[in-house]
Amino acid sequence: MKSRSPAVCQLRATPSHCKTKKKNKKTKMCGLWSLPEEVAMKCLAQVSRVDLAALAMASKAHRSLIVSPDFQLLRFQMGCLEPNLYVWLHVLPEPTPRWFILNPVHRRLRPIHLKSCKAPPESSSSFVLMSFGVFNIGGLVNGKPTSDVSFLDCSNHTWHSVTLMKMARASASAHSINRKIYVLGGCGDDADSSNWAEVFDLETETWEFLSEVKGLEELSEYDISKLCRKCVKKKNIVVFWNSRSLGSESLELWSAEISLEVRDGHELWGKIEWSGSVFKLDPHSHSYGIKVLYAESICA
Repeated sequence: MKSRSPAVCQLRATPSHCKTKKKNKKTKMCGLWSLPEEVAMKCLAQVSRVDLAALAMASKAHRSLIVSPDFQLLRFQMGCLEPNLYVWLHVLPEPTPRWFILNPVHRRLRPIHLKSCKAPPESSSSFVLMSFGVFNIGGLVNGKPTSDVSFLDCSNHTWHSVTLMKMARASASAHSINRKIYVLGGCGDDADSSNWAEVFDLETETWEFLSEVKGLEELSEYDISKLCRKCVKKKNIVVFWNSRSLGSESLELWSAEISLEVRDGHELWGKIEWSGSVFKLDPHSHSYGIKVLYAESICA
């Protein structure tokens, strides 16, 4: 990933000036900005992301602080990052998918305005969650597989270019293990035992082929489209489905959060924590379909 220059944190607001009869105007500082800089930052780091967004809209000084990499790093170190559900959604017949985030208060999806110098592929990409962002790996560009890799920094909603893979891939299987990203398949007719899989080292930011994937040798001839962990620990999942209300012509996207638990040592039970409509097509628009391409809960 390309290095990013840290933003300058303007921690102190422009002081207000009180009108007095004296020639020398006295500067008044109150509230958060009257505290030492380090204390003020730690106080703000504990504010929820929703409230931070509202604060950024009301104050330029707060806005410059909140979007700075140093502030996001502090929130990470203090354990103040919150899980936010990100969804890559294709609203048909729009030509390209868009990223949305689920508002935790209103439980509605809202579009995200992403900053990028180069848009990632729009289809057949693989996604890997890492820290406070998502890697977009491979995909189709003009109908052909690409070796492009990019990283979506969810703290400031910015795309960053990452080192290219050694092979162009589309619909590959990707997963993270011990700070490394393993990508398998997706090479099409160009695949063989020497290039079927490669690994990205986050420390060195380099890709290397895996000469052998132990235990999966018999699968190397297949183009695996999905690889995931199977976990029986208690963990919430989120599901999506399309629905059309009775008497309504508008298509809606519904979502439900489900908590899981194991009973009697082997039975897996689920409980719906909440469910409802999170996105609705405008009945007066030309949109006719909704397709969730990717969704992940990310702490940012």
